[in-house]
This record gives sequence, structure tokens and C-alpha cells, in this order.
Amino acid sequence: MNWKLSKIVRNNTYMVDGVNLFDLEWKKEGQVELKDVAHAMRRMFDVCTVEINGKEFKFAVCEIAQNVFSFYVAA
Repeated sequence: MNWKLSKIVRNNTYMVDGVNLFDLEWKKEGQVELKDVAHAMRRMFDVCTVEINGKEFKFAVCEIAQNVFSFYVAA
């Protein structure tokens, strides 16, 4: 699967279709190695899914610093 950087989040708010991802339970499906653009290095990201308004939303996430998360979505 190809991934593209979506967002770096510092305030535990990432809205998708009017729903905050941080308010949902993330179902971990595995891991993928991706670039941490904030630190110019590669890290392991968790591949997760959530259900938003009846649809599955898949993303990769890594906590790159304390309470700072980097998100990728499918390209």
C-alpha cells in the first residue's frame, strides 16, 4: 500500500468527516515503516482503522514526540 503524509497533530484533534479520530477506538492492524518528516528519519507507524459514519477509515500513525502524532493516509 502507498501512503501519503496527512497531518502532524499536536492538540489531539484530527477531524475526519466531522469526527475527531482521538475520540474513537483505533483498531491496530499491523505496522509499516514510513518517514517521520519532522525528524528526517524512518519510524514504525501503526496501521489502524476506525469506523466513521458507517465507513472504514484506514491510517498510519506514530507518536513522534510526547503528544505529537504524525498521520499518513492511503495514497
